[in-house]
Amino acid sequence: MRKVTIVVAMVVAANSGVAGTTPKGCYEKSWTKAELKKLPLQKVTAIRLEANVSKQPETKPQAYGRLMARFRETGDLWLSTSYECNDTGAGYACASHCDGTIFVLSPGNTGMQITPPNGVGVFSEECGETSATLQMNADHLPFALARRGSKACPTR
Repeated sequence: MRKVTIVVAMVVAANSGVAGTTPKGCYEKSWTKAELKKLPLQKVTAIRLEANVSKQPETKPQAYGRLMARFRETGDLWLSTSYECNDTGAGYACASHCDGTIFVLSPGNTGMQITPPNGVGVFSEECGETSATLQMNADHLPFALARRGSKACPTR
């Protein structure tokens, strides 16, 4: 567990986020077939993040929501996990509800960056059987998601 904590601390320190601004709304990124053709190692085809748009969990985290992704091998099926985060001052250190994996959210003026240093498990239903791991691309850059609006994402 200590290794994960150190990795998260390094990733948070490396990301320039806007601390103190709790993320809220819908953030998305999808790749076209032409873009994916140029990225043969990339498994993810779309990412969606719902941030602070549902009832706050009893644990009262500083940020919470649902992380969703589609993958080449799962086609149109969205896999997801709920998450909770704490503000580190340089972004949000988040934990997946389903498997406890850690990822970092860094809010910015036009969207949100997701950095999963060791991958984040996402599932067919809340912690269901079908799963995949959202991992960093070969270039190790965070996933940059654009804000879709201040309300919940459209139904999938």
